[in-house]
Amino acid sequence: MAIKRTIALMLSLLLLLPLLPELVPSAQAAPSVEGCSASPSGKHDWGGRPRDPWCDYAGGTVWYCNYCHKYVFEETTPALGHIWGPREYTGYADCEHYGVFHQTCARCGKQTTGNDKPLGHDWDEGKVTKAPTATEDGEMTYTCRRDPSHTKTEVIPATGEDNSPHPALTLSASAGEVTLHKYEWSNDGGGYDIDLHTMETVTNAGDIPLQLSRHVWYNKDVSEESDYYGYNDSLEPDGTRTEAELTLLYSYYAQIDDPYNGSIINHIISTPGDPKYRGYCDVSICYYGYDIDDTDRKGEILCKSNVVTLRVYVPNEFEEAKPELTIKWDYDEILHNDGTHVIHEITTEPGILALNDGAIAWFTVTNSGNVPLRLVHYYAYGDGWTGRNVYSTLSPGASVQHSEFTPFLKTFLTPGTETEELFGTTTVSFYCAGYDPETYMDEENPGEELCRTETITRTWKLGKGTGSLDGGGDCCALTLETVSDTEAKYILHTCSAHMETAEAAEKLSLAGDWAGAAELWRGETEELYAEMAENAGEALAEALNEDKEAFFEYADAVQALFGDEEAAELLRLRCAKMCCVMSTAPIRLPSSLLGVYEELDASESFDAGGREIGALTGSNSEVVEHYSGHAAKAMADTRALLDKYADGQTDGVFAQSAEYWKSALDGTVNSAYKAAEKSTKPLIATWSLELNMLCDADEELYTQLYFTDPAVAKEHIMDLYREAALLLAEAE
Repeated sequence: MAIKRTIALMLSLLLLLPLLPELVPSAQAAPSVEGCSASPSGKHDWGGRPRDPWCDYAGGTVWYCNYCHKYVFEETTPALGHIWGPREYTGYADCEHYGVFHQTCARCGKQTTGNDKPLGHDWDEGKVTKAPTATEDGEMTYTCRRDPSHTKTEVIPATGEDNSPHPALTLSASAGEVTLHKYEWSNDGGGYDIDLHTMETVTNAGDIPLQLSRHVWYNKDVSEESDYYGYNDSLEPDGTRTEAELTLLYSYYAQIDDPYNGSIINHIISTPGDPKYRGYCDVSICYYGYDIDDTDRKGEILCKSNVVTLRVYVPNEFEEAKPELTIKWDYDEILHNDGTHVIHEITTEPGILALNDGAIAWFTVTNSGNVPLRLVHYYAYGDGWTGRNVYSTLSPGASVQHSEFTPFLKTFLTPGTETEELFGTTTVSFYCAGYDPETYMDEENPGEELCRTETITRTWKLGKGTGSLDGGGDCCALTLETVSDTEAKYILHTCSAHMETAEAAEKLSLAGDWAGAAELWRGETEELYAEMAENAGEALAEALNEDKEAFFEYADAVQALFGDEEAAELLRLRCAKMCCVMSTAPIRLPSSLLGVYEELDASESFDAGGREIGALTGSNSEVVEHYSGHAAKAMADTRALLDKYADGQTDGVFAQSAEYWKSALDGTVNSAYKAAEKSTKPLIATWSLELNMLCDADEELYTQLYFTDPAVAKEHIMDLYREAALLLAEAE
C-alpha cells in the first residue's frame, strides 16, 4: 500500500511540475529541515526557486519539499499593484443615481467595476407658482439646475392679508386755449371747428398694467354714458402719460352737394347779454382702465380715474390766424474729400474752395406766427428749384436748426462765372414753407402753402488747380454722343500729363505691337494708383490697393481672352478714369451712357452687338457700342426705367440698371461658354470671376471716394457690366 501511495504522489507531482515555477537553487537560506512526516529521516528535502513580483502577488522564493510536497513562500519584494486605465462609464452619476464604470489593468488585463456617488440636486432660488392669499397657502417651486425635469415644491403659508389686484387711475387736467379752425373743400364747401386744448396727466396708481380709454361728457352728469371716448395707450403700474388733447366744442360744415347742408355740432351753452363770450361748456374728463389683454376695451372696466370737470368760456371773437416763418443763416461747414470737417465762422466770404470739397449751410427756422406749421424745406442749385425735404410740425414760438448740403459738382456751376483764377461759382438757394399740419398729406400733396421764409442764397468760389471739369488740359475726360438709333459713342480725351504715353502707345499700335501699348498704359495706371494711395487716409489707401490688385488681375484675364488690343483700350480707359477721379473727386464722372439712352431705340438692333474701337490716336480713343440681343434688352429696360423718373432724378436708375446689364452679361457669358472651344472655356470662366472681383473692389473704392453722392458707385458698376457685356458680345 505504501508503495502504491508513493507512486500516486509522484505521478501527481509530475502533472503539477509544468505549472510550478522552475526549481532553481536559491541564494536564500532554506527553511528548517525538521518536521517532515514523509521523509524516512524526518527531515525536509527543500528545493527552491525565485518568483518575480506581479500586480496582485509579491516576489520572493518558493520552497518545495520533495518528500511531503509542502510549500513555503518567503517574500522579498511586495506586489506591484495594478495599473488601472481610464474609467469607462456604462452610466454616469446624476442627481439621484450612482455612476457605474469599469477599469482595465494595463499590466495584467484584469478588470474591476466601481461607482460614483449621486451628485445630489442643485436647486435654484425658486419661483412662486401660486401666490398665497389671505386664506389659502401658496406654492414655491424649485427647479434643479442640473436637470430641469427635477422639481420640488414648498408651501408658502397663507398671508392672512388681501393680495388681490388693485387697479387704480388718477387724473389731472388743465384747460388751455380755445381756438377756431376754418377749412374749405374743393367743391366750395367748408366750415369751422371750435376746439378746447387741454393738458392731461393720467397715472396708473394700482398694481397691474392697464389699457386706457378717454371719455368726455358735455354739460351733464358723468353717471350717464359719455358723449365721446377714444383709445389711449396702455400704462404700467406707477406709469404716467402726459398728453395734449383736443376736445371739440362746436363744429359747423356746409357742402354744396350735401343734402344735409349746414350740419352743426354744438356743445356750447349760450350766455346772452355778454358781448365777450358766446357761451360756456362744462367738459368732464375721465379715464377708464381695462385688463392689459383687452386691447379692444370691450371687457370689464376694472377701474375709473377721478373726474375732472373744466368750465370753458368760448369767446365771441377769435384771434385771426397769422402763419409766419422766419429763417436765419447760421454758418457754413466745409467738408473735405478726406472726411475732415472745417467749421467756418459766420461770414459771407468763406474763401476759394476746391472741387473735391462740399459745403453744409446751417440755418435756423422759427415759427413767428400763432398757428402750428408743417415745415417743408425747398432748395435749388443754380436755376430752378430741384428738391425738397419735409420736416416735423413747428409750434408757435418754437425754433429748429436745419442744414442744406451742397456738393461742388460740374452741373451746379453757375454759367458765365469762370475766370482765369476760378472754374466758376456754385450757388445754392433755400427757403422753408409752412403748411397746415391737419391738411398736409405728403410731399406731392402738401395742401395750401400758408407762408414761407425769405430765400437764402449761398455762393462759393471754386479755384482752378483744384481739379478739372472738361479734360484735355489738366485731366483726362470722357464725352458721350449718339451715332444712330442703336449706336452710342464715347471719346476719351487724353490730358497733357499722359500725352507722351499716348503718343508712344499710338506708335506701337500702328506697328502692330498692341502688347507694348498695353504695357505702357499699365505703367501709367500703376503710377496713378500709387500717387492716390500715398495721399489717402488709411481706409482709402487700403481700398485703393485692393482695387489695384483686382483691376490688374482682370486686365490680365482680358488680355488672355480677348487679346492685346482690348487690353490696351481697357488699361487706357482705367488710366483716364483714375485721372478724372484724382482731379474731380467727389464729382460724378460723365462716363455713363444714361446721357444718351433717351436717344436710342431698342426696337432696332444689329445682327451682332458689341464694341468697335474706331480710332486710337495720341489724343483720342473712340469706341462705338452696338446694341443687340441681351444688350438691346438691357438698354430697353433701362430706357423704360428712365421714363418713370422726373427730369434729372436719375439716381434711382443706376442700381437697377446695373442688374439689367449684369443679366445681359450672364446671358452672353452662358452663350459664349457653350459655343467656345475646350481650350477657351477656362479663359471665359477666369475672366468672369475676375470681373466680379473687380466690381466688388470698385464699389468699395467709389463708395469711399464719392461719399457725398453714393449713386456714383452704382453708376460705375453699371458701366463695368455694360462694357463687359459688349466686349464679350463682340468676341462671339
